[in-house]
Amino acid sequence: MKEINSRQNSRVKELVKLQSKKYRRQKQQFLLEGFNLIESALKAGAKIEEVYIDKNQEIEDELDRIKELVGEGVVFINLASELMTEVSTTVTPQGIVAVARRNTSSLEKILSLEGPLLMLAKIQDPGNAGTLIRSASAAGVKGIVALKGTVELFNPKVIRSSMGGIFKPRVCPDLESEEFIKTVLDVAEERRMVITSPDAENNYFDISLGDEDIFVVGNESRGIPGKLRSINHIPVSIPLPGDLNSLNAGVAGSIVMFDWVRQNY
Repeated sequence: MKEINSRQNSRVKELVKLQSKKYRRQKQQFLLEGFNLIESALKAGAKIEEVYIDKNQEIEDELDRIKELVGEGVVFINLASELMTEVSTTVTPQGIVAVARRNTSSLEKILSLEGPLLMLAKIQDPGNAGTLIRSASAAGVKGIVALKGTVELFNPKVIRSSMGGIFKPRVCPDLESEEFIKTVLDVAEERRMVITSPDAENNYFDISLGDEDIFVVGNESRGIPGKLRSINHIPVSIPLPGDLNSLNAGVAGSIVMFDWVRQNY
């Protein structure tokens, strides 16, 4: 297995650059860290291109599992421990980093999928975004769209928070509100947006949720862009009999998605 010990190596420089959102988008690649996350990605069909292993860690059993799952042509490289620390985006490196290919879909493709969808409408917290993606994947939601202003879906914190959920649904990031509205009206007018809002008069458990719905979770402080209310939608609230008047965006969206599961399974 090839070994790298110099931070001047071109591969190390590429790994460091992939910590940048702009460079991830340019290269259509992103980083995965840790055996569990890499294994989840591979089982979900993610395309892994390179795998880097801390040469000083004894991880043969875990590495054998990864090698059984990857396809031909994947490069495995040993990395000096100090370089693994440099390319890692976690406080405590887990001894393995993989380079994966971004896999995104067109909005038309997402809208044509069977079943409900999830929209992240300018969600900015990586933890909230990851939680919503994880819940969507667990609930069987097959497509996720994200408006511009939403935290990058391939941000390392989002990926870790999603616990591998980012790899199963099809995703369409960086949409303008106008583009979304026009495309829905052109090709998916039957779709209805179910918008979580603490001020909505409709309680979510009074609403029949179906396969044509798009579950919309808005910005943590500003809600959804007003333009989205120009197409078929229904705002829903979650009753809060306690002392607080709102829920974390990740929790609120997850509750509504799993009520769709309750109603339909």
